[in-house]
Amino acid sequence: MTINLKQPLHEWAQALIAVLDTTGLQDNADILRVLFADCDGHIQYNQIIQPQRLFDPNTAYTGLSEEQLLQSPTLASCWDDIMCYLSGNVVAGFPIEWVVARFRENAAHYGLPIIPIVDMCLQRRAQAYFGLSGRLSLQSACERAGLAFPRPAYAGERAQALCMLLQAISENRKAITADTDLGALADRPF
Repeated sequence: MTINLKQPLHEWAQALIAVLDTTGLQDNADILRVLFADCDGHIQYNQIIQPQRLFDPNTAYTGLSEEQLLQSPTLASCWDDIMCYLSGNVVAGFPIEWVVARFRENAAHYGLPIIPIVDMCLQRRAQAYFGLSGRLSLQSACERAGLAFPRPAYAGERAQALCMLLQAISENRKAITADTDLGALADRPF
């Protein structure tokens, strides 16, 4: 189920922001970290997960070390906690389709139950707000709102950036218009 993107922004305040780190961008990427934050930026859940298929910490994007992964629980052992956050909450992500697909694919691969996820896409919301079509990276959206994008952009920093972006949109802040060429930023994964 997807929430109407035309809803007032204050209704997004109840959403749980989901940020995932994975072994890569491929469809069968293992989840390496699940982070949930409220829209005020307070982290509600932050769990590093040991991958079972492909042991790749993807350090350049995740900041996770091999040692951290080896000391972490498997997805199956923390799935009940994750399901508690997904159940009964509206989950927001950037892009939410990718987040939901990773949850569903990983659950199916490991034989874990999955519940329907009520979701909202912050990427589509930002695209509509800035009058854009096509791909919009989180970094580009932040820059368009006049926000400094953190580097490195690990999970916690990306969650904070999403919260600041929502705040900027609610305050109608635009530093860059739809006409501005940000092509150099388009290829970055975040």
